[in-house]
Amino acid sequence: MFFHSKPLVSVCIPVYNSEPYLMRCLESIAAQDFPGAKTEIIIVNDASCGTDADGNDCAAIVKSFKKQHKRNIKLFCHTRNKGLVEARRTAICEAEGEYICIVDSDDWLTPGALRLLYEAAQNTGADIVQGKANAVLPPDFSFLSKDEQSSVKKTAEKKQETANITSKEPLLGKDILKGYTVLRNHSGFLWGKLILRETYLNALEHIPPIFCTMLEDTIQYFFIAFEAKKYVSIDATVYNYSINTGISTGTRITTLSQWEHICSAASVFTALFDEISQLPKDSFLPEEMYAVKKECRGMLRKNIQQMDFVTPELKKEARNILCEYWGHSFVQEVECEIETDGNSTASS
Repeated sequence: MFFHSKPLVSVCIPVYNSEPYLMRCLESIAAQDFPGAKTEIIIVNDASCGTDADGNDCAAIVKSFKKQHKRNIKLFCHTRNKGLVEARRTAICEAEGEYICIVDSDDWLTPGALRLLYEAAQNTGADIVQGKANAVLPPDFSFLSKDEQSSVKKTAEKKQETANITSKEPLLGKDILKGYTVLRNHSGFLWGKLILRETYLNALEHIPPIFCTMLEDTIQYFFIAFEAKKYVSIDATVYNYSINTGISTGTRITTLSQWEHICSAASVFTALFDEISQLPKDSFLPEEMYAVKKECRGMLRKNIQQMDFVTPELKKEARNILCEYWGHSFVQEVECEIETDGNSTASS
């Protein structure tokens, strides 16, 4: 009689039009010095219709990888695009590992990453282990304007700086959420971390089905930090984050779909505040709520300022979309703040 041995780590990879990079991501997992028999790879195709340079779709890439490496890899497919939060939810629910390692399909792990993260989890009993990350610029982005190239470089610098904010001291219980929201002593990116699956599942119980294409990590990590019992970090680079040349500050916005992508950040805060209102009032510290509301306001402020980059013929409809997502009165309120700040700066 054969017994199924459950994996220790489930590497979860959502895929949406990132097929050109998927094999690189998978090869980085195959190259780990963590036992292959103790690792499973969960791929969720979020209704992607992309292909790699050879014309292979997601299923073909997975089949080729499995044939070459004989790894425990499972592919799940959404019939419609549900967004990153729901693709990850599918992956976590289907996973069997004790721990979850989130990897975006256009990124890749560094050698030894899984072993280092898992050893830290075992040695400390932590349900969140955070490593460090490299932000990697695209090999060629000379087709962009000089201003856009500068924006991409600044994005990379900021992403790497933020990703590598780690608490050198372990955090316990309520100090984890406070550390994330108030003290900002560690980052909320899900990649570059190992997370106890039970903790992740408990966090997902707080998040309703949601479609969003911005701030997907924010709502998930907020509740992971809320549910977690212990956080530790390791002084080792475990992750390579690929900087894309898509929408960034300073990029011209020429379609309403681009603009809706930006405004969808509002959906995250709507779901977050709805769930918070359902929990006991003493679940969160006042300073934590202040920090979340400040971040919400800051994101709307950023969206309003990004209106400057919308092409003139779309501005009217873009503002209507902005108000649909954020609420007309909230938009007006923050617009007045921006105008007041501008007048104060001009007069000083």
